[in-house]
Amino acid sequence: MPAHVDLIENRWSAGHQERVGRAFEGPHGVEVDTRDDRYRDIVLGSDAAAASNPEQFLRGLASHFHSDYFFANELHDDEDCPFGESNTLPFGAQPVADSAGQR
Repeated sequence: MPAHVDLIENRWSAGHQERVGRAFEGPHGVEVDTRDDRYRDIVLGSDAAAASNPEQFLRGLASHFHSDYFFANELHDDEDCPFGESNTLPFGAQPVADSAGQR
């Protein structure tokens, strides 16, 4: 996978964070790989920057989404991905958004 941004939900009651999708630059702009289309809609919305300037759009996602339950991490390569081959991380495994939406 090319450089990407992970879309993450905090699963407070389960004690982990779950990657629910990935956003990356594809041949026609930003693409979102997810099993749930609502995440694609949330990320892409009606923002034309996803098509006109995909890299800038992806670099800005982390500052766009940072709530207690859903956020995006910074653009990174596969070798720097905190999730690796898994879609879950226990809380405290990586420095990602906390309950106050801060990093």
